[in-house]
Amino acid sequence: MLTWAVLYNPYEALGMWEDAFDAVILSEREGMRKPSAFNDHRALDALGLSWLLERASAA
Repeated sequence: MLTWAVLYNPYEALGMWEDAFDAVILSEREGMRKPSAFNDHRALDALGLSWLLERASAA
């Protein structure tokens, strides 16, 4: 079941974000409060850069 947090995008009606950025992670849609490392991890995943997390944790 989808909740409002997953469906909610306050910027969609304005036509913002999707054309300006490669990835858009809204904490409201992710169901996470700020600050949260989860939001950062989701952004890296969306950009195909999750390998940076693996590399940093191995160091």
